[in-house]
Amino acid sequence: MSKLTANILAAHSVGSLSDTQTPGLTLDVTPGGKKLWRFKRRVPARDLDGQPSRDAGVIVKQSGGTYPATNLQAARRWAGTINAEVEAGRDPGKARREAKRIEIMTVTAAHHLYMVAVGKGTASRERRVPKPRTVKDKLAIFTRDIEPRIGAKSVYEVKESHLVAMVKAKAMVAPVRANRLIAELKVFFNWCCSLDASDSIALEVNPASQLHQLATDETVDAHGNRKNTRTLVARHRR
Repeated sequence: MSKLTANILAAHSVGSLSDTQTPGLTLDVTPGGKKLWRFKRRVPARDLDGQPSRDAGVIVKQSGGTYPATNLQAARRWAGTINAEVEAGRDPGKARREAKRIEIMTVTAAHHLYMVAVGKGTASRERRVPKPRTVKDKLAIFTRDIEPRIGAKSVYEVKESHLVAMVKAKAMVAPVRANRLIAELKVFFNWCCSLDASDSIALEVNPASQLHQLATDETVDAHGNRKNTRTLVARHRR
């Protein structure tokens, strides 16, 4: 194959043209007639010790700019950066995909996945499908108390302080519901950290792990009056 030149690139009008100087780099003509730089190359698989493996590895595919807006020299520099990662045995798209996953995995998105797991009976230790009333209550707690405060936040950015503020605000007006909120936050974030969610969320730090310290014991006296025997603030020693 001839060495790529400006004339060859300008004349290219159908199919894919490979750059013999840069592994993985091609100039493809799209069905609409645009000339698009693309990269495609396999990342060799490695074992746990970093040694070459017999496994197939990962095929790296990326799209660059269009030609002639991105000329041959610029396309080679772009592909060269990717090749440096590939030849080191790394998947150059992994970090980008991870960043994208973190960006789009809001608390609302994570809760949707959680409710799917609830419906399958895999969201709790009991591993059973809850009653319809329980599912309804879970959705009500999320819609009323959780989503307005942290629904749009990345699930990876939720801190214990966010949850404490949420629970304290609820306890001021409805102590019993505050306890239910604590219970639901704990089971939700426990699931986000579980093996069941490892492929979709894989949360490493559970911000709800200490929320049980905020729970109140509520009793009813002879006159039907409710009384908290433990105060919310006193129990939280953080």
